[in-house]
Amino acid sequence: MLTNEQLIKRRSGIGGSDAGIICGLSKWATPLDIYYQKIEEGEPEEQEISEAAHFGNVLEDVVRKEYTRRTGVKVEQYDNMFRSENHSFMIANVDGWLPSENKVLEIKTARFPIGWGEPGTDEIPEVYMVQCQHYMEVMNSKLCDVAVLIGGSDFRIYHLEKNDELLGQIIAFEQTFWEMVTNRTIPEPANSEECLQLWPTAKEGQTVASEIGVNNYYALKNIKEKIKGLEENKKKLEFSIKKELGENNEFFHMGGDRLATWNTTISNRFDTKAFKKACPEEYEKYCKESKTRTFLLK
Repeated sequence: MLTNEQLIKRRSGIGGSDAGIICGLSKWATPLDIYYQKIEEGEPEEQEISEAAHFGNVLEDVVRKEYTRRTGVKVEQYDNMFRSENHSFMIANVDGWLPSENKVLEIKTARFPIGWGEPGTDEIPEVYMVQCQHYMEVMNSKLCDVAVLIGGSDFRIYHLEKNDELLGQIIAFEQTFWEMVTNRTIPEPANSEECLQLWPTAKEGQTVASEIGVNNYYALKNIKEKIKGLEENKKKLEFSIKKELGENNEFFHMGGDRLATWNTTISNRFDTKAFKKACPEEYEKYCKESKTRTFLLK
């Protein structure tokens, strides 16, 4: 767990866990998320930690000790932040350092082995590969071991070497991103939610579609028409099955396999229409305006 002081220091550069996100390889965060973290001022806002992150922190020392037990190599821990001699925007808080081998140790926990290859290889998820290459550059090292505990009982060690070609691409991504942070140039949105975050309200104006935009329009229109056809077919098939079911709630195959259920669900919902009619003043008191943007194909 990083302290508030360490979190503030991390605003002064790009860390290893930031690197894969900036390169667009993360499923959990985007470059825009990292951008806002870097330009934040004052005390860091307290954020909820997921269960996976919590137990990753709890198990970090366990995995580190197991690595030493299996390899016999002493692992040093540092609380301080390191900075690259060649690229001042590259920083690192490493999980471990092997002084006898001038090697970085990165510790991970995972629920499933997806993305993890055979132990002893360098076959690890791309986002972690980028992280480790970043650390090797900052620590001026050519080697990195990754110790991972998968599913609570599958312990593996992977061996990585510095890849100058890959690292050059990573540094280029990071340098461009850091220039954006320095100049307060907002990165392009990575999804529709971020588009709404950047442009929450519409104003009168027109955009002339590019050639790519026109192609995307027709591709999207085609997909929506296919979806509409599938939805209509879905409703017809559901209706046919419900008609066979009648008042019964279970649909069985002759061989005994249960194919579907149609059960009664009871729920209580607040009747806003009735409340507004009965208590108009209270209704107005608790009304909260919300805005969104509706996207329609013409």
